[in-house]
Amino acid sequence: MEDKEKPIQKQHNILIIILTLILCFTVIAITYAYIEYTGNNYNTGNVNMSVGELSLVYTDCADGYDHCKDISASLKPGDSVVKTFKVQNDGSAGAYFLVKFASVTNTFINNELVYTLEDITDTSNIITEKTTTPVPTSVDVIKSGLYIAKNTTKSYRLTITFINQVTDQGYNAEAEFLLTLGIESDDDANALIDYTE
Repeated sequence: MEDKEKPIQKQHNILIIILTLILCFTVIAITYAYIEYTGNNYNTGNVNMSVGELSLVYTDCADGYDHCKDISASLKPGDSVVKTFKVQNDGSAGAYFLVKFASVTNTFINNELVYTLEDITDTSNIITEKTTTPVPTSVDVIKSGLYIAKNTTKSYRLTITFINQVTDQGYNAEAEFLLTLGIESDDDANALIDYTE
């Protein structure tokens, strides 16, 4: 009698292992599908990039993420290009975040390509320390220590300008730039939040 129970017990153990593996793969597939779906929301005309419960949403185009995420233009001295975006906090607590240039190609020299970042949620409020901050030549933080309350949306405007000097600027005639924005949790500032309030 014992010999007949051993093969049945083996089959039972194998069946449990197979069902456990199927369950694990199903959970992984559903998680991956959810992340892919929420990270590429093309239906609203806005483009989302999420960090935790914060989302960066481009508000100035409806052509899909690949088109909206890049900031570039052919500029002459004195020209500017503007990018508007929102940061949404759908979380249950306020959070600090930073805005950064997530990717940078910049061949301008003499710091003649500059930017300003403005919080345009309520009133135009320049939040960069200087109104003419040079665009970096590598990935860099635009502004850290920005706070957003829970269930809130803040609007921003980034303006990139090719400064018009009095002198000849032919050395930048062929200069190019291509920038992509990103957001991250500002862990240093978030460490100071008292969540017990």
